[in-house]
Amino acid sequence: MRDKSITPYNNKNQRHGYWERYWDDGDLWYKGFYNNGKRVGYSEWHNYNNNYNNNNLTIKTYNI
Repeated sequence: MRDKSITPYNNKNQRHGYWERYWDDGDLWYKGFYNNGKRVGYSEWHNYNNNYNNNNLTIKTYNI
């Protein structure tokens, strides 16, 4: 499967802009925003754990 992650960097090789990362199976792992290498604004983390009947555990944060 083709990697569909969105991972932009600025000219100093720092994470910058909107990011999306995916698990190997294609499910969303992370989405959020970076400004010069620091997380800013809204972020979501999606984790999968067999101990919870394969439910999607989502952590939502807001970074100032």
